[in-house]
Amino acid sequence: MSRSALLAAAALGVILLVGVVVWVLVVADEGRDVPADDDPVAERVLGELDGYLGWLDEHGVDGFIGEVSWPSDDPTGQWTQLAESWLDRTAAADVPVTYWGAGEVFDPDTVPYLAYASSEGAGEPLDTVLPPGELLEQRWDEQPLGLNSVGGSYNTCAVRDVCEFFDASSPGRLGEEWQFDSTETLEFYADRGVELLRVELRWERIQPELEGPFDEEVATEFERVLDDAERLGMDVILDLHNYGSYYVEDETTGDGVRLLLGEDLDPGLLTDIWFGLAGRFGDHPAITAYGLMNEPRGMGVEAWEAMSAATVGALRDDGDDTPILVGGYDLSNVHSWPHAEPWVDAPDVSYEAHHHLDRFHGASYDYTYEEEIEFERTER
Repeated sequence: MSRSALLAAAALGVILLVGVVVWVLVVADEGRDVPADDDPVAERVLGELDGYLGWLDEHGVDGFIGEVSWPSDDPTGQWTQLAESWLDRTAAADVPVTYWGAGEVFDPDTVPYLAYASSEGAGEPLDTVLPPGELLEQRWDEQPLGLNSVGGSYNTCAVRDVCEFFDASSPGRLGEEWQFDSTETLEFYADRGVELLRVELRWERIQPELEGPFDEEVATEFERVLDDAERLGMDVILDLHNYGSYYVEDETTGDGVRLLLGEDLDPGLLTDIWFGLAGRFGDHPAITAYGLMNEPRGMGVEAWEAMSAATVGALRDDGDDTPILVGGYDLSNVHSWPHAEPWVDAPDVSYEAHHHLDRFHGASYDYTYEEEIEFERTER
């Protein structure tokens, strides 16, 4: 063979080798859905997450992400691609996650982030898998991952000072204005591979008078959820979904008025309600953890740290060793985590954060991914 032919053959070999390497890298990236390097949305979102994960690692404490979401309607696949990278990071850090969310109370035509929905509309058993659910189902075996079963806090107010339609004396009619997911829906979750549920409960509904007895109808229905979960092989996080407050009726106006722990209410009432919840539900085999308080806000960081640490300490002193998830102050957002150091000195405690991926961190998803990119490049 001539020298020129040898050189030509060698060049062709190099070209083929480079092509194979590029093909392997492309296939690997397709398998992991790694966002492009010039994607400012991915850069922001993953940077926010890394800040929280770094805080956990720095202090040697456990974490838990109780809420994360991305849009169900994702025609370009970019949100899903970002979600995969987000899940890769939490899996590598061994941080459990429960997706927000799913529930019979939701109208799939108006709620933009559902993992599962009902083909019959709101109020009916779920039977449909949406894109976030499809991704979750691919990941069940890769990391500790679960689902928010939403309903117990539906049709209430979160942090409004005045709530015209909700308070402890008017908490909404169970089965009409709010509901836990039905047995049929819980069976659907189990069939889809869900093994962990974060189930929310409003304080005003389970205890309609502070320091008083539990509402037996609500308690019995929550026990039905626990019994179903146990039968179906699912663990349950009992999530007190109250934002650090409790609504009572204003006797003059009839409206609900928000009373804030640590300001309007003795912070010891948090310990009181948790002694009641633990006493009634804590020994149920389905209970895997207590969610101390969803998104506590308004009383200040130091006040929240003090009352949450006191409640955890009281439960531990009473012999309760159930794992406890302590929410970060305010929205518990990873992007604005306000705590300099861990503040609960007790075993089996994890620090709970939330992370909705849209620009407002509120799961509204009002903009397309391309619009989010443009916002990050021009407005942020």
